[in-house]
Amino acid sequence: MEKKNVIFVCAYPTAGHLLNVLSTSMWLHKNQNYSKKQIDIKLLFNPENLTLSFITYIFLQKIISFFPKKIIKYMLTFLKNRTKNRSLSKIKIINRLYIKLEIMLNNLIIQNNNSFYRTIFKKNSFIEKYKNWNIKIEFVKLPLLRKFKILFISFFYTFFLIGTCFKKLIYFDRQKFLNLNYKGIHLGDLVAAYTIRLNAKFAGQLNLSVQLFINLVQSIYIIRYAKSLKISYSERAYIIPTEPWYIHQIWVRTLNKRGVKIIDPHSSHTEFIIRENLDYLQTNWKVDRKKFSHDVSSVAKNYLNEKLYNIKMIDTFLEKDFANDNYNNEVKDIYNNSVKFSKNFLSVVIFPQNFEDALYDDGLDGFDDVFHWIQFSIESCLENNEIKKIYIKLHPNIDEINYPANYYALEKLKNKYKNNPKIIILNKTSSLVALAKNLTFYGLTRCGTVTEEMVYLGQPMIGWINGPWNKKFNFLNKWETVKEYELILKNLSFDT
Repeated sequence: MEKKNVIFVCAYPTAGHLLNVLSTSMWLHKNQNYSKKQIDIKLLFNPENLTLSFITYIFLQKIISFFPKKIIKYMLTFLKNRTKNRSLSKIKIINRLYIKLEIMLNNLIIQNNNSFYRTIFKKNSFIEKYKNWNIKIEFVKLPLLRKFKILFISFFYTFFLIGTCFKKLIYFDRQKFLNLNYKGIHLGDLVAAYTIRLNAKFAGQLNLSVQLFINLVQSIYIIRYAKSLKISYSERAYIIPTEPWYIHQIWVRTLNKRGVKIIDPHSSHTEFIIRENLDYLQTNWKVDRKKFSHDVSSVAKNYLNEKLYNIKMIDTFLEKDFANDNYNNEVKDIYNNSVKFSKNFLSVVIFPQNFEDALYDDGLDGFDDVFHWIQFSIESCLENNEIKKIYIKLHPNIDEINYPANYYALEKLKNKYKNNPKIIILNKTSSLVALAKNLTFYGLTRCGTVTEEMVYLGQPMIGWINGPWNKKFNFLNKWETVKEYELILKNLSFDT
C-alpha cells in the first residue's frame, strides 16, 4: 500500500504563515521523493487570545468591517491626521492605540473576502494540483459532543493541576507551575510564556490569574485533542512548529510523543530539516566550539567591531532608536540626565532581556520570569557593600509599542527604586563603549549576546550556563542555580 503524507500544523491566522506551510509541503514533495503522491495538510485548533482587550479589538473590527470601504478610508485618513499631533503621540498608551487602529483599518481596506486565505479559514476543504504536486488542505474536525466532553474534562484537570501548585492553600508556587506536566507532556512553561506575552499589564511577571487558568484549560484541551486524533499506519505524519515558545508548541510535544516527525523551519543550518524528536531545541541556537588550524582572532575582532559600530549588522529590523549609540561618549538616564561615572569603585550593570517575548525558550533557570531575575539581581547586589552603583541597561531594540509589558515592567522598577540613589536606569540606547571606558563593573545577563561585546571591551560578565555559550565557552562567569548566582553576586568585590 502506498503511504499517504500528512502534515499537521496549527491554524495560525495569517496569510504569511499559510504560504510558509505551502512552501514546506513543496519542499517535502521535492526532497523526499514523494512524486505523484498527495500531501494532506491538516490544520489544527489555534490557541485563542481571550484577553478582554483582544476580544474588544475583534468585536470593534467586526463592526467596522460592515462599513463601506470609503468610510473606512476616511476613518484611516482622520486617524493619520490625529497621529501628527505630537503632544498626543508622545503619550505611549495613546500612540499604541493609534497604531493598532491604523493596522486594523488598513487590513480592512485591503481585505479580499474571496482570497485563497479567506477560503481556507472559512474551514472549507481546498484541493490543488500543480504538475506532480498534489495537496489537500482542511481543518481537523471532531464531533461537537466530543469537543464539549474534552473541554469539560480540561476544566476539571485545570482546577486539579492548579491546586497542586499551592502550598498550605495560600502560597502559589510558580516553580511548580512552570514544571507542570499533564499526561507526560510538559506544559507549564508554555502556558506561563503565552499568558505573560498576551497580558502586558502583568509587567512580564508570572502570577495566578484568570488568564493563566484559561490558557491552562486550552493547553489540556490541546493535549487531549491531539491524543484523540487518528493517525493511520498508512500515513507518513509530520508536524510544523508555528510558535515554539508558546502553547501552540503543545501540539508538537504531544504529537511527537505519538511518533509524528517534526519539519523544522527554524533550523540555523538549512531551509528545512526533519527532526525525530525535540532534542534539537536544546542546541539549535547554541554556538558550536570548533577547532581551527590557524589564528582567527583577527576575524573575531573584525566581527565584534562591526557588531558594535555597524547598526545594520546588529539586527536587520533595527531602526534609528533601536540600536546602541556606541559613537556617543555621553551616557544619559531615562530622564535624559547626563550620568557621571567613576572607575574608583565597583559598579554592576544589569542587561535584562525582553520582559515578555519567548521567556523560557532556553529552559527553566530557577527564576519565575525575567522580572523576578532582575529584581533578585538588584536585591542581591544591594546586600553587597562593595557594590556602590547599580545600572540597568535595557536591550536597545525593546519596542514598548509592540511589547508593552516592557513599559509596565520599567514603570514598576522605577517606582520601586525611585528613592534609592544607588540604582540608575540608563537610556536603552546608551553606548556600551562609553560604559566600558568609564566604569569598573561586572555585567549581569541571563543569556544576552551583549556578553561577547562587553568581554571584548574588557569588562567581565556573569550569565546563565544555558545561554548561547553553553558549557563549551568560558569567557564569562557562569551560574547554574539560583543559589549559585546569589553567592556570586554577594561575593563580588573591587579587587577580584
